[in-house]
Amino acid sequence: EPIPVLGLKGMFKKMLEEDAALVIWTPYGGMMDKIPEAEIPFPHRSGTIFMIQYYRSWSDSEKRPDMRIKWIRELYSYMT
Repeated sequence: EPIPVLGLKGMFKKMLEEDAALVIWTPYGGMMDKIPEAEIPFPHRSGTIFMIQYYRSWSDSEKRPDMRIKWIRELYSYMT
């Protein structure tokens, strides 16, 4: 099912907590639904609307990279 508007608003609010956060949306469906499963080795087919990639960068000199990782995990948990 599509992500509800309230869920997207919460995601955007969470993203504003960080200064270098990125969410990448890869849409599935459409043409992917028309290709038979036996044609190519790609398991994400029927019923999968899109893939979401969560990204947060930091420098090597970052004092607390664990806090950045924690933030990504919290965002992922919120979205699931």
